[in-house]
Amino acid sequence: RAAVHRPDLIVAVEARGFLFGAAMATAMGLGLVPVRKAGKLPGVTIGVDYQLEYGVDRLELHESAVLPGHRVVLVDDLLATGGTILATAELMRSVGAEVAAALFVIDLPDLSGSQRLAAAGLRGSDFIIGWKRREEPLDVGFVDESSMLDAQQLEDLKEIFPTLILFGDPAQLAPV
Repeated sequence: RAAVHRPDLIVAVEARGFLFGAAMATAMGLGLVPVRKAGKLPGVTIGVDYQLEYGVDRLELHESAVLPGHRVVLVDDLLATGGTILATAELMRSVGAEVAAALFVIDLPDLSGSQRLAAAGLRGSDFIIGWKRREEPLDVGFVDESSMLDAQQLEDLKEIFPTLILFGDPAQLAPV
């Protein structure tokens, strides 16, 4: 999906966005630019502050990682309210980059992130790669905090996804 936008770089948002962004960048032979929370990147960084539902946060990238004129595709795992990806788009535009698309694995439509992206010039529904918007099954399922799942929930997920990648406390994970 990213290739149709002809990006120069893939920009991945912390932290699970790195998983998907790295795979896309590798497959397309492009560079990967990580966007991280404040203070996590070494060296000189530039950043943008943005409003959360419960306060203010900051996203940063290396100062020369994205140059004016670069065409970028933003990648994150989840579109909820859209605040993080909108801040990332603002950061890219502040350095003169063109944001070609924003891609996600999962959309939580009840939180109106797609509408916020559309209002900012990113038509979110065009860019979603989420399981709710696909007709064909996904090959891999990612489960965060999988230690919270019971045995039946894990069995249900195994019927949907041929491969499950579980995140959580390894000591509490049930064998899959």
